[in-house]
Amino acid sequence: MAAGTPSLMYFYVNELDKAGHRYGCQSDRWEHQLEEIDSTVKRLSASLPAGTTILLTGDHGMLDVPESQRIDYSADPALIAGVRHTAGEPRMVHLYLEPDARELHRDALLDAWRARFGDRIWAFTRGQALEAGLFGVLRPEVSPGSGMS
Repeated sequence: MAAGTPSLMYFYVNELDKAGHRYGCQSDRWEHQLEEIDSTVKRLSASLPAGTTILLTGDHGMLDVPESQRIDYSADPALIAGVRHTAGEPRMVHLYLEPDARELHRDALLDAWRARFGDRIWAFTRGQALEAGLFGVLRPEVSPGSGMS
């Protein structure tokens, strides 16, 4: 940057997000991380050449979910029947079935989730989510093959 040639620098700082998920956004630890980021950006700004722009952004808001509202789906055998792996995050759980699972297994699992949680959740197969356009328009080179589940 001191050479004066145009450049773009991108930094990802995950401490605030991590503190919010682990300790809650009302916690002292979350507030401490927010203050740390604030002071770090002030120090950075003071050390940059004139005319430098800093753009600071966040990927989402933060909301504490009370223990009584949390869902432990692993405690209900019907909700993990035939599930080999889970992925995603608490707000958007992805369930990956055993390799030998059939459409009947998948549909039974989907029915179990819908029966247990009703309209508190949105539950889709991959094919249903793609068909509904939940991921936008997919380019052919990244679209799944004909074996969608």
